[in-house]
Parts: sequence; C-alpha cells; structure tokens
Amino acid sequence: MISTVKSRMHEKAQESAPFEVLIAVIIMGFVLYIGFMVMSDMLNQDCKNRLRASIEKFRSELENVSELRSRSKLYFNPPSCYRNQRIKVVSTTDEVICASACDIATPACLFILFDSKDFVERFCLKTAVQVYFPTTLDNCPDRSSEGYTLIDLRDNMPIGHYDLVNETPPRQTFPIVCAYYKK
Repeated sequence: MISTVKSRMHEKAQESAPFEVLIAVIIMGFVLYIGFMVMSDMLNQDCKNRLRASIEKFRSELENVSELRSRSKLYFNPPSCYRNQRIKVVSTTDEVICASACDIATPACLFILFDSKDFVERFCLKTAVQVYFPTTLDNCPDRSSEGYTLIDLRDNMPIGHYDLVNETPPRQTFPIVCAYYKK
C-alpha cells in the first residue's frame, strides 16, 4: 500500500512538472520584457539629455553672438536619437507657443525647434525676434576659401563646424548673424 501511494505521488509530480516549467517560462518572459523596456527607456532618456545639452550649448552661443556682438566657433553634434529629426531656428507670433517655449506670454518669440516623429522640443532664444541670418554675401564676408558656407539657421542646422559672427553695422536695430558652416 505504501508503494502504491508513493507511486501515485510520483506520477502526480511528473504530471505537474511540465505545467510548472511552463509557468516559470512565462514569468521569465515577463521579467525579460520588463527589463528590456526599462533599458530602452533609460537609453531614450540618456539620448534626450545629450540632445538637450547639445542644443542648449548652441542656443547659448547664438544668444551671445546676437546680443553681445561677438563671434563663436563651435562644433554642433547633436545625437541622432530619432528618425527624420530636424533642428532649426523658428520665429512665431503665436502667444501660446511663445508661452510654452519661453515661459512668458509674448506676442512674438524666436526659438530653436527640435522636431521628429517621436519627440518635439523648443529652446527659447532670449534675443531679438528679428535676428537676420543672411544667406548671401551682401552682409557677410566670403569664407569659402576656409571651407565655410553661409547657411540659414531657419532652414536647418546640420551636424558640423559653425562660426557664428555678428556683422551688425553701427546704429542697426536688429542683429545680423552670419552663420558659417562646414562639415
């Protein structure tokens, strides 16, 4: 009789073993899924932080050049975290957007826009809204011999070397910033 009880217990243990293994595999799958989601979120947040730091540095340099009539050379290399990302200077007369970007309701503002399908952020430029970024050599000296070309920051800000120069003539009301670029 004892051997039959042991035999039945042994059979039940063998019958439940596959079920216990299946439960363990399902639980392990959930643990791995959650782990990968956390890792993905951490990498995404790290990339956003590096992107913000890169754009903030460019923003600060552009403000200094515009307001202090100075010059700044920098290498702009924002990380490529998102597909179809675009960075450019934007001006708007929408008070809601200005309040969102610059934390102050103003009738017009200027900001650097980062735009992609997954993420959008605005970085307020605390400078005159009417900053002019010439794309012709009328207001800016030719620097093609040094490998630089003039670009309009309102169109696009690609990765590369920048030389930002304030070429505002005396008694001019609004800043003229020549944005020279080379790869």
